[in-house]
Amino acid sequence: MCVSSNNRYSRLAITDAALASTVIPLRTYRFSDLKNAKKSYVFPEHIRLRENLNLNLGMGLNPRNRVLFTLTSLAQKVVEYTIETPLFYFLNSIPIAIKSPFRKYGWYLYSTLHKYTLGKSTGLHHSLSYELHALTTLLYSARFIPVNTAIVRFAMSQFKMIHPQGPSHTEKIYNADGKYIGTYVYCNKKQSGPRRVCFWCFGGAFLAGSVDANIGLAEKFCGPSNCDAFIPEYRLCPEYTLKDAQTDINEAYEWLVFDREVQGKDIKFLGISSGGGLALNTMQYIQAKDPSKQAAGGVLIGPWVEYDFDNVRSSQILAPAHDLIVNTSVHEWAFDKAEDMLGGGDGKLMSPLNKSMEGLPPILLTTSTHEIVFDENVELVNRLKAASNDIEFYKRDFMPHIFPLLGPFCPEGMEGEKRIIDFLGEW
Repeated sequence: MCVSSNNRYSRLAITDAALASTVIPLRTYRFSDLKNAKKSYVFPEHIRLRENLNLNLGMGLNPRNRVLFTLTSLAQKVVEYTIETPLFYFLNSIPIAIKSPFRKYGWYLYSTLHKYTLGKSTGLHHSLSYELHALTTLLYSARFIPVNTAIVRFAMSQFKMIHPQGPSHTEKIYNADGKYIGTYVYCNKKQSGPRRVCFWCFGGAFLAGSVDANIGLAEKFCGPSNCDAFIPEYRLCPEYTLKDAQTDINEAYEWLVFDREVQGKDIKFLGISSGGGLALNTMQYIQAKDPSKQAAGGVLIGPWVEYDFDNVRSSQILAPAHDLIVNTSVHEWAFDKAEDMLGGGDGKLMSPLNKSMEGLPPILLTTSTHEIVFDENVELVNRLKAASNDIEFYKRDFMPHIFPLLGPFCPEGMEGEKRIIDFLGEW
């Protein structure tokens, strides 16, 4: 799906393949100097795609103003070395039963006030919902603050406030060596016969995210889809490497099909962002090792599938300037960890995008034309099609990264959520 219009804002009559084929040497630009990068290295059609966007709340603000950014950087350092740890501890100690309703009703009051005051003046495009304009205003301030690993991990842990865990029974899973490998969530209590399972790979740029924070989210998607969820644990960077994460997910899937004896036809993958890359990598791994254990399908939500940090595609440069999730601060933080992620390995060889696409199951891939991984997602779709795979490409304009998970905040997210639930329910 591609939402388009005939007005001057619609610049989408360009070939996706042309955009996806453009790569830029990472060493040729600075993240903080987007203007020069645009002039010299970015594919012109990408500039035209974005030149009429309503950037910076429509106010001409510059989040990378040197004076302002220096002050916020200093303030962030002071917080980091003084109150950051006790503050996060205190916030995490507040019960979800208190935080979740506060978030829900607070958002309702704020978004209603925003609708009747600022209206549709602050979002990326006038065609977006009032709610997405309100969310843009709320999250804009994050662009002024440099982030660190603790901040991002805390933010990712708050998924359980947005999607609190419901009544489903959970079972922590340990392998034969006593190592925790994930949590099994019994989302569908009415199943008869073999239990169908969603193999759920959480996201977080390989640097953040957790099983615990994704249980409620998995319930929300898997319950209506008539399947349980298995959320594997995996080691995070920079303490470990991307290869360690891939190994953990492969081994967790092997536990599901060999030890738990769930048939491949009763499993579907769901991967979020970096978790989408892990999900695709495991599909490729199991296809090479034992195709009879291959899953019945997979959902990839804005998957990060290319780890060649010496060369990046155009959307990697442009999208952080307006994305609500992977903003410039988050982007810089993540790419600063690139060497730690690879652990001396070859990013090209680790990238699922560069591995065999033969024989993979049906895949639903969701993305936005204005998000950071759009170009590599287009290239992935092209390669999946070239290998004669069944692929549904659900894309929308002007959306942030992983927009189908934003259902509690905006109707665009609810639409993406519904399509994913429908796909997971098609057995």
